[in-house]
Amino acid sequence: MKTHHTELIGTLRSIERELELAGARLDYTTDSLLIDSIIFEMASLYKRHAYYLGLCKELNVTAGDGCAV
Repeated sequence: MKTHHTELIGTLRSIERELELAGARLDYTTDSLLIDSIIFEMASLYKRHAYYLGLCKELNVTAGDGCAV
């Protein structure tokens, strides 16, 4: 069970890193097609994050201070 909790927290942190990278790409992108693509990618990542965050709350999984969970 502890391994499952660690995987959930790792998944959340991975999604958060992906969001940071997508945000950085958005800052330097000027092409409208790429901007749209990054926005859709970020929307998808936010939905995945919300799903896993809800799962963590449901299972009472916490990662400690300074974490999203």
